[in-house]
Amino acid sequence: MTNEDAVKRKNEMYEKKQQDYNRVGVAGDPSYSNHQELSYSLLTQLQEVMTIAKFGEIEKHTKDIVEKLGGSKLEFQVPEDMKNYSIAGIMEKYKDEKTGTVNLSKLSESDREAYMFYENFLSTSYKKACEATAASKGNYFAELNAQAKQQLGKKYELKEKKE
Repeated sequence: MTNEDAVKRKNEMYEKKQQDYNRVGVAGDPSYSNHQELSYSLLTQLQEVMTIAKFGEIEKHTKDIVEKLGGSKLEFQVPEDMKNYSIAGIMEKYKDEKTGTVNLSKLSESDREAYMFYENFLSTSYKKACEATAASKGNYFAELNAQAKQQLGKKYELKEKKE
């Protein structure tokens, strides 16, 4: 995500907060989202998508990302009989109506295999592809460097000048 993308996203979050506040009658302006809130929002959305997306869709999207990056390849494939699985679908089948919890120990063998495939390979490969994409755009650590420089002040500047 570029700095411009982050600013745009934070502005969208601000506007949504403003609409929410207006809807319920809260006076004043909301605060602008910080980097932590932005990251939380993006990760929450990613988790929601990963939960409802079919395994075949996640595989396709992950391989599209990896292909655009060049270099590395994903050599494994989602088995045909797992392509239409989703984590939400698995969870719904094993949800206890009274408590709302899911007892993973009750999964059938095929559902357990699908769940473990997702946890061990599919979700991990997608997250790594997203991280690689972020790292490939410009100075991935620019924001972190700026925060460190601000927090460490003169000590950081002195070290920077010596090197």
